[in-house]
Amino acid sequence: MVVKLLGFLDMFSAIVIILFHFKLIHNPLILSMAFYLIFKAVIFFGDMFSIVDGVVGLYMLFMMVYGVSWLSFAFAIYLMIKGIVSMV
Repeated sequence: MVVKLLGFLDMFSAIVIILFHFKLIHNPLILSMAFYLIFKAVIFFGDMFSIVDGVVGLYMLFMMVYGVSWLSFAFAIYLMIKGIVSMV
């Protein structure tokens, strides 16, 4: 049950990244998803995927200040795939 919830939140984070890329959402939602990913990376520290989650969370924080790039799509695809695998 918890794995499916975390998978859903990963997919939601991917959607938030894409929507922020197209300027359809504002900073509070991207900020909350960034803190979620960083918190999850700290909780599950030691796993390679957790390290990538932390990097994505930090990227989301920098995204608010410096804008977005093509890397947003790569991170969104990563989170979406990870979320789908968690849901199965």
